[in-house]
Amino acid sequence: MSGFDENVKDQKNILRQRYRALRDSISPDQKKALDERICAITVSLASFRFADTILMYAPTGSEID
Repeated sequence: MSGFDENVKDQKNILRQRYRALRDSISPDQKKALDERICAITVSLASFRFADTILMYAPTGSEID
């Protein structure tokens, strides 16, 4: 792998760690409210409502539920 690729990979890992730590610092009540708000905004989008296919995932840890 080139030096550029390694640098990008390192930067992505740093960002992942930073945002995981931020998510982990949110209280359970606040996380629930934020998750509900994110879901409400998502289902209100025309691109969601008129999509032929919707992909989903199972959250782990502090990811959006």
